[in-house]
Amino acid sequence: MPDLEFKLKLSNQYLFLMLGFFSAGILIVLCLSLSLWLKGIGILLIIAYGFSVIWKFGLLRSRHSIMALRRHENGHWRLHRLENECTAVLRGDSTITGIMSILRFQVPDYYWPQTCIIFRDSLGPDVYRQLLVVLKMG
Repeated sequence: MPDLEFKLKLSNQYLFLMLGFFSAGILIVLCLSLSLWLKGIGILLIIAYGFSVIWKFGLLRSRHSIMALRRHENGHWRLHRLENECTAVLRGDSTITGIMSILRFQVPDYYWPQTCIIFRDSLGPDVYRQLLVVLKMG
């Protein structure tokens, strides 16, 4: 099997999911029996945190954001991040579904695994299916 490369793009599903979580957080703060100024501070904190999470991870601007994946014939993966590239091994605790995949890679010289969440709309429909086949085969 030749080397396959999967270039990721922004996911609308991920952005809507994050917006939903932060909107729910704002609604929870509004329902609390606190004074108005405490509610305002809570809402401002949620908005600031939500903006930073969406900016870094939803818009793929974090230095750890994976922009592309390349699978080599030997089973290793090449991760193209925003600032650098590295070789990694796909871990067995990755989760693969038809809607989204949570890929966990062990990068040499790093203790913590690198996690890549790929929603179906991050790749074209045929490309996502091709990724699923590659992941399930090996």
